[in-house]
Amino acid sequence: MRRLASSRAAALALAAVLQPGLGAAQDGSCRLHGVGAYSRSIRVEGSDRYRHYGSGGIDYRCDDGARIQGDSAVVFEASDQIHLFGDVRFADQASELRADSAFYFGEDRQLRAWGNVRVEDFESGTVITGRSLNYFRASPVRTLDRLEVYDGEPHATVRPPRPAPTEEAPDSSAEGGAATESAAPYEIDAGHFVLEGRRIFTARNDVLVVRDSLDIRGDTLIYDLQRGLMTVAGNARMEEEDFELTAPWLTARPSEDGDEVLAGGGAQLTGGSMLMLAPAVRVFLAQGVANRLFALSSPPAEEAAESAETDMAGLSPGDQARLQDLLDRQAETRDDAAEADVQPSVSTRAFSLWADSIEVVAPGHALDMVNAVGAARAETHANRAVDGWDAPEIAARDWMTGDTIVARFVAGTARAPGEPPAARLETLTASGAATSFYRLAPSDTLEAGGDAQAAPPPALHYVAGDRITVLLEGGEVVEMDVEGETLGHHWEPAAPTEDAIPPPPDTTRQGEGGARRSGRLPWT
Repeated sequence: MRRLASSRAAALALAAVLQPGLGAAQDGSCRLHGVGAYSRSIRVEGSDRYRHYGSGGIDYRCDDGARIQGDSAVVFEASDQIHLFGDVRFADQASELRADSAFYFGEDRQLRAWGNVRVEDFESGTVITGRSLNYFRASPVRTLDRLEVYDGEPHATVRPPRPAPTEEAPDSSAEGGAATESAAPYEIDAGHFVLEGRRIFTARNDVLVVRDSLDIRGDTLIYDLQRGLMTVAGNARMEEEDFELTAPWLTARPSEDGDEVLAGGGAQLTGGSMLMLAPAVRVFLAQGVANRLFALSSPPAEEAAESAETDMAGLSPGDQARLQDLLDRQAETRDDAAEADVQPSVSTRAFSLWADSIEVVAPGHALDMVNAVGAARAETHANRAVDGWDAPEIAARDWMTGDTIVARFVAGTARAPGEPPAARLETLTASGAATSFYRLAPSDTLEAGGDAQAAPPPALHYVAGDRITVLLEGGEVVEMDVEGETLGHHWEPAAPTEDAIPPPPDTTRQGEGGARRSGRLPWT
């Protein structure tokens, strides 16, 4: 078995599985420490090469503290291969690999492992499990190592990086790139995982990401382990409690209080009594629960800037080029989906709101405030049609415009037993070139003088000012406050004329009650 020790070059290649460059830098640093029971060396016929066997426990020790173990091993000198069987384990200070069996092909600088594969990177806290593993060591044609795990329902546990330390809360335990022990990890399922350069983590085929109470799904995933920025593309969808966010792509990253999710390429958020549509939607979550939502005209500018800025310190020129290529692919995944040509909007049961950007504040999923900025317009949904009359388009709904509009809500009544109460729109406030149009009940004179069977059209009211606040009950305006220079108009419906009144209904066909009159009345 002494010849097995002379083949430590092959074993040394295995020692480099999760530590790029170890074999080349420290050739001869791994030695056979012991064979538990049986060893044998057989010379291959017609050559001066040997085939070595060992069983009962194979133990390699390396000068840097790395250790390679297995129940049994076969070393093929002629083909520069080493086969390890039974409880295969490689561990060093940075990482650990476990499998039922492993083959290393020295000429191709490739490792294959099968059965209960488990890879753990201690620095990032990443753990990947599956049935099969391929590891391609860096070479003249591969500037970065590449690790693939597949088959057997692969799963990965990825911890977000620790937030950068601040003056108020300095980080005294570790550098900013280390994993956060207290942070809940991302649990990821997919058909195929790839780790390139121990930096860029990708997944494909039915990707599912779970963290706290949220889950994100899509076709592919790219995750920068150093920056903590995750991109999911292709039928991307995030579900959380009672809402769903869909878009061509989503990005997720840890924030100070939880997670931040950005959806782009035309996003739609539905949940409870709200619908949000926008080219981009940003969601902030605390402990897995969304409490702030933003509808945006385009993704924030800092997203593109961060994609272009990456720490390349310590990488060779070839590795830098390879990593930049990976980051460029990450950016292209998001940019390939053209932004939807739609103005950001939020709709509830009570009203709809459009603006250049919209913020929704809903702590604990209780709708509290909607803040719209830039060319804002709000429309209430109550009494959209004037029953019994052909109303002009301007009178079909109440509306408000301004540079900004703020909608505030209060808790209403529960929609059903056991469900949380629906939010009720209480006030709308428009600021900056504010205008408001709404409908009122007509005067008592018209109601008393009109036909009791005909529903009179409403009175119409328009006002403009620097700031307008309206109080609503049941979706209808009950009070208004106007600040600044004010301009207003009020129209009352005129009494019907003989020409505007249709002939009496044919009660012989309609029944005793007859048909409701219809016709258009002017407003004065």
